[in-house]
Amino acid sequence: PEDFDAAIEGYGLREFQLTIDEMLAIEDTSQPTRLLCALVAAGKLEIHVAKTPKGAGLYHDKLGFFEDEEGNTVAFQGSGNETFRGVSKFGNVERYSVCWDWEKKTWDSFGQYWKKDLQNAIDKHEYAGEVEVLKLTEIDPSIIKKHDISLDLENYSQSTDDDNGLFDYTKLHEAGPQKHQLDAIDMWVENGHRAAFEHATGTYKTATGLLAAEYSLQTGVKAVVISTPRKIISENWLKLITKCFHYNIKIVPCWSDYHGWQEKARAAINSGRNTILIFVNDSLWKPEGRSVCRALKNNWTIIADEAHNWEDDRANLFMDMFSPTHRLALSAQIADPNNPTSTDRLLDFFVRGDKGIKTDQLTLDEAIKRQFLRNYDYELKLIKISPKSTNSPPSRIANGIWRRFQKEKKTYAPLDSVNLLLEGKNRVLTYTGPNISDATSMLDSIQSTWAKKTPIPTSFRKVTSKENPSIRTKIIEEFNYGRTTGLVAIKVLDEGVDLPIADAAVMTTSSQDQRQWIQRRGRILRKREISDSTNAKIVDYILDISDFPDRVRDYLLQKGRQDLERISEFASSALPGSSEEVGRILIKGGWLL
Repeated sequence: PEDFDAAIEGYGLREFQLTIDEMLAIEDTSQPTRLLCALVAAGKLEIHVAKTPKGAGLYHDKLGFFEDEEGNTVAFQGSGNETFRGVSKFGNVERYSVCWDWEKKTWDSFGQYWKKDLQNAIDKHEYAGEVEVLKLTEIDPSIIKKHDISLDLENYSQSTDDDNGLFDYTKLHEAGPQKHQLDAIDMWVENGHRAAFEHATGTYKTATGLLAAEYSLQTGVKAVVISTPRKIISENWLKLITKCFHYNIKIVPCWSDYHGWQEKARAAINSGRNTILIFVNDSLWKPEGRSVCRALKNNWTIIADEAHNWEDDRANLFMDMFSPTHRLALSAQIADPNNPTSTDRLLDFFVRGDKGIKTDQLTLDEAIKRQFLRNYDYELKLIKISPKSTNSPPSRIANGIWRRFQKEKKTYAPLDSVNLLLEGKNRVLTYTGPNISDATSMLDSIQSTWAKKTPIPTSFRKVTSKENPSIRTKIIEEFNYGRTTGLVAIKVLDEGVDLPIADAAVMTTSSQDQRQWIQRRGRILRKREISDSTNAKIVDYILDISDFPDRVRDYLLQKGRQDLERISEFASSALPGSSEEVGRILIKGGWLL
């Protein structure tokens, strides 16, 4: 065809004058060229060739972006070329420009310009002035016949029948799956692929979920749907799956940041290949997500991370509409005793199987006993607040005292964080929040306190929703390896995220959500290595209410009820010496008689 001849002519200006026919005849290039021909012939691939004017040099345009740790971006197009071909007006087609702008987001402004430039090249067949863009959409039939090129794309799929299976767990942890994970998978299978895994934070629930995903794909289920409550958690699943699963698995992130995700998901489903679709709950429960799931028929697996978030009317509608083959719910704690809601529908959908409702539980105490998690010291500090007025009603006095207590904790935390480092803890995590401004203020205070205490240089960072995923990953990696010794975090990292392994934590916020502080404690107890025998440490705060009048004290007892529950829970699993000292502090502070 005419387009084919024109495209090959333009492409033939390369030094080695390789045509598609020649590339098919050469052993080193034959197989990838066969796939290229099959993709073009099947209408799955378009090739746009930039054809330079006759007598001109190479098409030598380039584009790149790079950024620093703060997310500031520099964009460049082209590159320096000081050869004769680069500088001569009869030489290559070259372009070189650089753009940077910290305030207006270089990627947004420059990237959008480049995207439009590229779109024009495809739609209008012109690029960079005199360069003509040719569109190759078919392969000469005589070449297909001559080289016996199969047009069945399945023939080009790499076999996944290897010793490592579909999921290489050793890329997460070289020790491989632990017994409690394999036992949980066995229970799930025996119950007809229905179960909930209530495993303490830090015992690698996500990795256990990935084992279930691999099992499903290996036993004939064609697609696995994974859904989480927040984008940041789904991004973590995407990172781990991309890292550890076989490259032949189709992986599609399914939320709004990924343009065209619905079409990509359907294309993956229709390809017949094993597929993993990663959703955020909101995108799964919307009509667009339900439409994709309908295309799966009933041959799919649903894995719900932080499954307690399925106590939602939209989730109920979703569960009424679908019957996936395999179902698994993951959570450190599905039911929150402090915020009781009905979990009957959730449990009936995910957990009721051949042998009834089956939940595999691994409590924190059991995880510590079995040495999956570290032992920890728990230090409780009393904070004394004097009322500004004694003439107001007791409830107003109590409210004012409680607000000041919340602020005062944040003045104690910088020094306590620094002291933990000076005591020999290598990595200290300071929880604050809930806002980014809280994290920024805490970070500044810790840095200032450190500078006053010691001239030794060290690095402190913060992790909030403001940092993009790549920057956040780098900060966490630096913290894990001790290059950053102090990290300030807010609520954005509480659930399901591959949080850093810390040696100590300072708790400066109170929460009515029991799951939140269970998550936070679990982060501190994770081991870097199975052989890690060090003890972690948690510093927490309690208001001293011992000197207040009875009516004010009664109001404060009510306000601090959930703080007291947290402290009692933390103390019960801590090392014995810590537990006894906490009891003495609570008596001294007027919380226990």
